[in-house]
Amino acid sequence: LPPLILTKELAAYNGQDFIKAGMSDVIVRRVFSQLSDNGVAPTTIELANALASDMVAPSGLTALDADVLFVVGSSGSGKTTLAAKFAALMRETRENRAVSLVSLEDDQTPSIDLLSSLGRLINVPTSRWMIDQIDVWGTPRDGETTIVDLACAQNKLAQIWPDVVAHFAEKRCHVVLALGSGLSSGRISDALEAAHILEPEVVLTKLDEFECALPELSTIVDHDARIGWLAGTRSLVGNLAQATSPIMEQYLQGCLASPDANEPEANMERMQ
Repeated sequence: LPPLILTKELAAYNGQDFIKAGMSDVIVRRVFSQLSDNGVAPTTIELANALASDMVAPSGLTALDADVLFVVGSSGSGKTTLAAKFAALMRETRENRAVSLVSLEDDQTPSIDLLSSLGRLINVPTSRWMIDQIDVWGTPRDGETTIVDLACAQNKLAQIWPDVVAHFAEKRCHVVLALGSGLSSGRISDALEAAHILEPEVVLTKLDEFECALPELSTIVDHDARIGWLAGTRSLVGNLAQATSPIMEQYLQGCLASPDANEPEANMERMQ
């Protein structure tokens, strides 16, 4: 028999696997084009690597080296627990710095004082600031870090943000936004727009409880936000990890691997 000759070439890879899984076609095509322009033949692995790099915050460990770290987020996002997680991580990795927790409140703040309870668990002092009393907030001294949990309406902080920046002008300030996994793209968009003036680094929270799929990740990138940290809920210690490019690349490939790749258990495995 004569040899079989294939006359039809295989279609070139075009990133459709990511688009079908829910990644924005605009993002995929932009990153795909960047790879091609740099002389890289795009493949699933190459595209996952480039997308991951595009998602990750460039600031590295800036949050851990801040003098003042603001933790913002909507109700139920895990914001207060996240503030305590950062405090616990700083005590572990920045032993030469004194860490304290502050609840930033207004007259509508609920009386439930979760932050104080969490502070006692990790042996970190807590206090309260009122959002309309910036002049009496004080500032951290050299060798100190203050982690501020936004316990009032986020839009109130946005309204006075220029005054906050001026108050801490001599200090290194950083903002992280807690985004609970499982939120719809619409709610993620609302949260990012509300915090836009703060230019926050995104922390994906509750990854051990809910899914975080490609459409939600696309929404974050679409808003020019970047992911800096990944967090679960179940423990204050050892449950917060930096979102590096290799971790996010593995996460993206896992999202393509199987229908169950975005289950909470799989999310936490990829965080390790």
